[in-house]
Amino acid sequence: MRSVISTIWRYKFIFLILLVLVGVWIFYQSQKGSKVTTKPPEQAVSYKSLTPGKSNLDQLEKEFGEPLETKEDGTKKTLDFQSSSKVRPNQAIVEDETVVFIKEIVTKTDEKSVKNITGVYGDPNFVLYDQSSPNSSFSLYVYPDRGLAFIGHPSGTLLEIWYFPPTTLDDFIQRWAPNYSQAKPKPIQ
Repeated sequence: MRSVISTIWRYKFIFLILLVLVGVWIFYQSQKGSKVTTKPPEQAVSYKSLTPGKSNLDQLEKEFGEPLETKEDGTKKTLDFQSSSKVRPNQAIVEDETVVFIKEIVTKTDEKSVKNITGVYGDPNFVLYDQSSPNSSFSLYVYPDRGLAFIGHPSGTLLEIWYFPPTTLDDFIQRWAPNYSQAKPKPIQ
């Protein structure tokens, strides 16, 4: 016991530094574990006055007017509405009279960009790549917990904004983006 004490006394400065470092590390670890890490539940992002998962078919038609085209498959309806594009319509999917998906087509006249979205919601949680179009320079940026995704280019160009009820990434891919994956496809040469 005396030899241990004399060794500690002889190297007291080094021992003191080690003791302080261990104490700081223990304090840091205890603080890291005690931080509140739960986020408040995310609110679904709305498009105009419509919130996917909450709005109904009547509200959709009041907001957009008469659809250009309606396709029905059982209790599911896909409705096309006028957009700012001359060739691509906005689209809404209604299941059991509830709006579950809205695709907004964006053109230059809309004066919207990727920065408009990331300025409000921050960087996207996930980036997905179109597996059916390996040479595309556009990607699908997804906030699954917010019910928001957009097809955009790193330059800031925005093509589409998608609205849906908040979900997980796996559910989003399975339901709304089956041709997309987190893996970059190999370009075709």
